[in-house]
Amino acid sequence: MRLNDDSVKWVNMHPQASWASMEVDKIYRKHMDLELVVTSANDSHESGLHPEGKAFDCRTWIAGEQWDSGIRYFIVDKIRLALGSDFDVIGETDHIHVEYDSHA
Repeated sequence: MRLNDDSVKWVNMHPQASWASMEVDKIYRKHMDLELVVTSANDSHESGLHPEGKAFDCRTWIAGEQWDSGIRYFIVDKIRLALGSDFDVIGETDHIHVEYDSHA
């Protein structure tokens, strides 16, 4: 896993979000032969669970081209299965949003 650039902040991330990023990286490597690139984490401009360190966004393009929807849905399903019900995984048009949203 790597951060997109210096604007992406990966400090004070929740332990479950850190674990999830490693799992997502494994899925990207296994099914796409790609390293996970995080495009947003607990950056100050984000809302929702990002500022709490419980959410991050994943790149969904190769060489400037977005993945087609079939690939994106396939990867989203693999991530959902791997992370379980304490996580919300949302396939947006230009990224995959992952958040730790335990209701316990």
